[in-house]
Amino acid sequence: MESNENIERRRYTPGVAADDPLYDLLDEEAAATRRAARVRERWLRRAAEESATFAGTLLDLAEAGAAVTIHLQGGQRRGGRVVGLGADFVALRAVYGAGGEDRWIRLAAITRVRVEPGSASVAAEGDRPAPTEVDLLGVLADAAADAASVVLSVGDETLSGRIVAVGTDVISIRSDDGPRSITYVSATSLCEVVVLRSG
Repeated sequence: MESNENIERRRYTPGVAADDPLYDLLDEEAAATRRAARVRERWLRRAAEESATFAGTLLDLAEAGAAVTIHLQGGQRRGGRVVGLGADFVALRAVYGAGGEDRWIRLAAITRVRVEPGSASVAAEGDRPAPTEVDLLGVLADAAADAASVVLSVGDETLSGRIVAVGTDVISIRSDDGPRSITYVSATSLCEVVVLRSG
């Protein structure tokens, strides 16, 4: 009686008798092909990992809608979903509260990013640049045009109010509480921006 193994072989090799020595050659060739495919896959994965960039990895996380914790210089942490990437910042949306809140975090202020359990987590492989040349000052200029309320993190300080103007390297913000004075912020010292949604 013909073995199950030979029946399977016959199914995939029509016209070759089950006891034909060609089976052994075909098996060896198939095994060699599978080994070569695994080696190539490992090589491609390693090449991708070696060419990975921080921005490219964040872009992969944004496309996956991954939930992450972002660690900042000074030990602060921010949690949420990566929803976008600009030329020099990442957009993070908090997942709590009514609609959450948007944070624009300067890439230079980030020390590490941890993917939360349940989100896709693989070795860093992204090597693409940000899909847009819009930088943090550009989105702040849009916030100024929309009269959006924001909170700026500058070093260990936070400033809340409305963006009045954005220059080449200076941000003018008018305080919402107390005396409505204007504060001028050095753009290079800016760590993150929280956009406060109305309603």
